[in-house]
This record gives sequence, C-alpha cells and structure tokens, in this order.
Amino acid sequence: MSNEIIKNTNSLLSSLAKIRIYWRFWITFAVNLDIIMNNYRYIRSFLLILILSVTSLTGVCQLNTERLLTIGRNALYFEDYLLSIQYFNQVIKVKPYLADPYFFRGLAKFYLEDYSGAEADCTMAINRNPFVVDAYEVRALSRLQTGKYLDAVKDYDKGLEFLPENKVFMLNKAIALQNAGEFGDSHAAYDELLQKFPKYDKGYLGRAQLCLAEKDSLAALPDLDKCLELNANTIEAYLMRADIHYGKSKDCEAAGERFGCGGQTFAEGGGAVYKQGVS
Repeated sequence: MSNEIIKNTNSLLSSLAKIRIYWRFWITFAVNLDIIMNNYRYIRSFLLILILSVTSLTGVCQLNTERLLTIGRNALYFEDYLLSIQYFNQVIKVKPYLADPYFFRGLAKFYLEDYSGAEADCTMAINRNPFVVDAYEVRALSRLQTGKYLDAVKDYDKGLEFLPENKVFMLNKAIALQNAGEFGDSHAAYDELLQKFPKYDKGYLGRAQLCLAEKDSLAALPDLDKCLELNANTIEAYLMRADIHYGKSKDCEAAGERFGCGGQTFAEGGGAVYKQGVS
C-alpha cells in the first residue's frame, strides 16, 4: 500500500514538473512574441517612412529633370546653345536612359556646327527611342555636312517610314543621292517627289540642279521655268537660267534679260544686276 502511494506521489511530482516546463515555455514564447510584435511595429513604421522618403525623392528628381529639360529647350529656342547643352548634360547625368535630352543636345550641337557631336547624340537618342523622327532628320543633316551622303539617305528612308508624305525628307534624300554621285537614283527620287507633289517648286529647282551637274542644261531649263511658274520669287532659278544662256551665247545682255524677266521681285533691274556680276 505504501509503495503504491509513493509511486503515485512520484508520478504526480513528475507531471507537475512537466507542467512547470511547459508553463515556462509558453511564458517565454509570449514574452518573445510581444517583443517581436513591438519590433515589427517599429520595423513596419521604419519601412513605411523609407518608402515614403524614396517616393518623395523620386518625385523631386522627376520634377527637377523635367524642369531642367524645359529650361534647356527654352535656351535652345532663344539660340543660347552652349547654355542649353549644360542643362541637357544635367538631365543626362540623372536619367541617361531618356532620349529627349540627347536629341536636344544634338540639335544644339548641330547649330554650333559640331556635326560629329550632333550625329553621335542623335544616335544615342535613337538607340533609346527609335521613334524619334526628328532625330533621324538632324542626324541626316549632320551626315550631309560631313560627307556621309549614303548614311544620310538611310536616315531619310527611315524617316519616310514614319512620315511617307514628308516632301522635305524626299527632297533631301534626292540631294544626298546627287551628292553621292548616284545620279540615276537621284532622278528616281525627284520623279517620285514631283509625282506626289507636282506643285512643289523646290523639287523642280533641285532636279534642275541635278541636270546641270550632269551637264544637261537643256533638261534643266524646263524645270527652272516650272519652278518660276510656281514661285516667281525664286532667285536661284533666275540665276541658273541666266547662267545657262550666258554659257551658250556669252551674251551678257541676253543673259541679263533672262535673269530679270518674269519675277515680281527681280523683274526691275534684274538684268543690270546680272550683267554687273559677270562683267
């Protein structure tokens, strides 16, 4: 009987010990959980503040770069090209992935006659956004200035993919082909241009210049006459037409008459001006 009591007592003591251990575990867990939750609140607050700060800084950065870009464009508009480049440099430093600051900086360099720099910047703009049509135009003009005529043709072809009715692109493409010595392709480009725009006086003037480059003055005359019919104030057409007649007859008087006839601006005294220039 006594052994049974001792056995039960030991069993009870063992159970109480286990309960005490579990109780300590759960108290410790509860305390740690409370600490964790309090720390979580602090961490959550810290992360929230951090996110808001980053968002705020991003907004300020966005606002500043847009403002710098606007100031740079205004400086470009007022022909302060060096100042505009400084602003575009700042935007590029902060956001080098944007196309616009590269394009506008390239445009400023073009006006400063830094044609290689303009070409490079326009290329950077196109690499970032291949849909900036103006970048193809400025790069083409820069390439024309540096003698890269066939590369300029490629840019005009690309621009015409976006703006197939752009007659200036078509005209400049024909001029680039002429400068490259591709007279046949240049004729084809002029023919396409004048078929689409039969009243475009600059197209006839350009084709006349192409004919004169080929020493075909007879083919040039009808285009010059058509140019003057469409725009009687095109002084280049009068000069070219007078040069053709003077080259044939060496008659300064007759050439002067051809220079002076027909134009509203150059009709009076035009022949005398031409005669003075060649005498």
